[in-house]
Amino acid sequence: MTTVLSSLSALYPFTSVYESDNLTFINFERGLNIPLSTVASYNVLLNFESFSNRFKDISFSKDYYCFLTDLSNLSSYFDSLTQFSSISCGYDMKEFLTKYDWIKNNFSQSTTGYNQTQFLGIVDKNLNFNILPLKTKYSINNDLYSDTENYREYQKIYDSGDSLFLQFKTDKIPFVLEPDKYSLLFNSYNITSCYINNADFINNGAVGGDCPLNSDVIFFEQSEYGSYNNNGPENVNSFNNGTLLCLWLSSQTVEPSSNKIWAERWYDPNTVTEGNAFITQKNTLSSSFSYISDIPSNKILSEKEKLTYLRYGPKRNETFVNSFSSNLQIYFKNWDKNFSSEVNGISGYVVGNYPKSSDSLILDGSIHGHVPPEDEMYIDNDISVGLWAYADDWSVNNDSQFFGNFYNESGYGIFYNTGTTNNLISIPTSSHNLYALNYKGYKVFEKDLKDDLGLSGLAIDYVKTDLFGNRWLYDSYNHNLYKIENDDLAVQTVLLPSNSNITKIDCDSNNNIYFLDNTSKTISSINSFGEFLSSGVIPSYQDIFEIDLNNNVVVDSAEFLTFNSINQPVKMVGPTLYINNNRVLHLTDKPQALKLDLYDNVWILFKDQIIKTDSKGTLLLRKTINLSFTNTDAEMSFVKNFSGNKEVINLWIVFNKGKQIIVLDLDGNVVKRIDLINLFIGRLCQDFELNVTGDFSGFDSKRKYERVNSNPITPKNPAFSVRAELTCGTDRKLLRMDYPAISARGWNHLAFTIENFRNLTVAKFYVNGRVVQTQSFAKNYKIDYQYRSTPFIIGGISGKLGAKNIEKAIVKNGYFVGEVDEIRIYKDALNSFQILNLYLNSRYDKWQPISFYIKTPEITMIEEIDTFHLNRYKGFKSNYFNIRIKNFSDNPALQNLVENYINANISSFVPANTQLNKVMFD
Repeated sequence: MTTVLSSLSALYPFTSVYESDNLTFINFERGLNIPLSTVASYNVLLNFESFSNRFKDISFSKDYYCFLTDLSNLSSYFDSLTQFSSISCGYDMKEFLTKYDWIKNNFSQSTTGYNQTQFLGIVDKNLNFNILPLKTKYSINNDLYSDTENYREYQKIYDSGDSLFLQFKTDKIPFVLEPDKYSLLFNSYNITSCYINNADFINNGAVGGDCPLNSDVIFFEQSEYGSYNNNGPENVNSFNNGTLLCLWLSSQTVEPSSNKIWAERWYDPNTVTEGNAFITQKNTLSSSFSYISDIPSNKILSEKEKLTYLRYGPKRNETFVNSFSSNLQIYFKNWDKNFSSEVNGISGYVVGNYPKSSDSLILDGSIHGHVPPEDEMYIDNDISVGLWAYADDWSVNNDSQFFGNFYNESGYGIFYNTGTTNNLISIPTSSHNLYALNYKGYKVFEKDLKDDLGLSGLAIDYVKTDLFGNRWLYDSYNHNLYKIENDDLAVQTVLLPSNSNITKIDCDSNNNIYFLDNTSKTISSINSFGEFLSSGVIPSYQDIFEIDLNNNVVVDSAEFLTFNSINQPVKMVGPTLYINNNRVLHLTDKPQALKLDLYDNVWILFKDQIIKTDSKGTLLLRKTINLSFTNTDAEMSFVKNFSGNKEVINLWIVFNKGKQIIVLDLDGNVVKRIDLINLFIGRLCQDFELNVTGDFSGFDSKRKYERVNSNPITPKNPAFSVRAELTCGTDRKLLRMDYPAISARGWNHLAFTIENFRNLTVAKFYVNGRVVQTQSFAKNYKIDYQYRSTPFIIGGISGKLGAKNIEKAIVKNGYFVGEVDEIRIYKDALNSFQILNLYLNSRYDKWQPISFYIKTPEITMIEEIDTFHLNRYKGFKSNYFNIRIKNFSDNPALQNLVENYINANISSFVPANTQLNKVMFD
């Protein structure tokens, strides 16, 4: 048996580390004669007399000697991380609390504090120490014991000349239980029997399910029981003519918890087959015997007991997944330029250059999958949708839909969500034209609203882009609200009183629209279809409102009002900025515009200056913007941009009288100027006037309502998200579920279910087999597909089939970058165990055996050690670093000058405990 101590960075073999001279300082009667002056020269804080008392055993060689300590905390003898020589270090070791990871089927470790640890030390003739912690909580075959086990303690060292051996004692023998295999077990002779629930199966990773088919199972030799006619174990006498099928590990949830118990499954062989009894879900509803019943087991494992353990594994997992395939509606698995469902044969295709055929749909950022609407795709009642998604680097990916047809208040989708703004930036004129730009500032389309709506004239005074990218425009000429879909179709006209004066439009998290009429002093609300919901009167002196993060309508008399990510009011009262009602900044006059970014920084346009403060009002920057005009009437909004493959946020300032857009980065630097006269008019001989007021990019609502981990979803705080439009008669709900993706790595399984009960709708979101969010709605809500004209998109953004912008505003590198696979749609709400097993069924490579430890009389074991490793915690990198200078001069003298300068000054800014290794010129 070969064992490696510690885990990283192998030291040199013994023969190369230690010189061949005799260690003259060693007293061969196992006492230490230590030259204290030598110790002092190494500046090692060590109480040798006290420390030597911790020695349990010593082994000698002509090259070195080794010592074994008892369970010691070396912090009382050594300073932490003290270097003893160029090749060895002493460490204070920390206790690792061992916990079982039920998904990965292994033990994870978390540092909890200092604890006694057994150490093995090697000392050469120069008192160079290499002290290593010995592994503990290991079985005789190097499997980890459960977290309830005692530490292994080594007793003695043996030196054969080429290798070291450590002796230890154990009273357990492991039985390895392989997945999908029948393993014969027995309890050792002369060992105390125990109840099944007190055995170590659960602690060591036994899988629990809601039926024997998806759990670990134990079969007993039935002859031990005798007759089953009222002659079984004491607690099952009520089971008339019942037959014991097996013991299985029953769990109330898929989460690891104490609710896992071993249950006995009894069945009537005259009515139910053994196979059906094995796959039926848990039944504890009847106290008297029905065809199949489960009871908690009090089975005792005794020394004469013969039992067979069937460990859950990939074969039975696949069988379990197939057991509910009758409700499988769509299954996309094999991918090519054209692909089809393996269930109903629905055909899809890749939009863009995709010549390959592969097991997964490979997306490079320039292509996406497209599935035209088919009747089999539309499931509006109980539904389950799941898929796998992969990215090499999730932190640089694009805001995109993995799969779905979520578009304009219809359908559903599963998303990688970076919280960015809509692709279209709306610039309305005060006359009759509506323009849309993309994030690069290019004109995407132009719409003549006067002709489109059949009006003699109109004047757009306010714009609000809602959560779906629809524009709500207030026309002060005709006193109407217009809804323009993000495919530039005018779909709604809301008639208002002839004396109305709308000064603010906003939307809540359910995408209901609120507007303030400053004539009647009322705030009214409509749903996204223009249907009236409510109206209320406000005080005459208040003329602004905002919807906070809890969907409360807050009115005020300030010039500007908004709410930050912790729901504190941020407002300008005249020239004064208040954050959470604390005065933090005072200007000489009222500003032109105010906005919050994704990090609660406050941006203020004041004449020709841009001012930025943090969330507490501390001034971060104040810059003058070079303008060619003096009228600074303007509106601001944040817009998504791309820098390479990374999404960034820029501030757009639309100067109405100057007819110019100035784009700033988050450091206040001007990155672009857009001349709207040339962009909109070109060579045409005509004129236009701007009056852009309101949220023209859709940023504000997403900042408020798209949140995860209590913070806005951003490229630095991304989320996996589920969106669905639900309807129950005239009632509508926007389903929004988010889960942090900041720690996402590699492949992830994402799924959601929507289930209708009598007067309740329950939606659940699953990430890698676990429920991460649940939402409930009174009444029966169903997915609203509206006219069923939106295609299902894989790795891109949905758009209405045949609409002008189905691929518009999506540019190269604008789609998801990675892979998507195994898209499944079920016309049923799968339960948590079924979703878990979809996750386990594919791309899950963690199927591992577990060990059941049989108690035995104490025996002595020997462990061989043939390699030492320098002890470092996992994840530690070298403390040496290089400096690489690219595109520099090839002149050696100049390079040498730069290198000497760096070496002379590096100590003033080098990170602690690091050292420069090399300066390189490329």
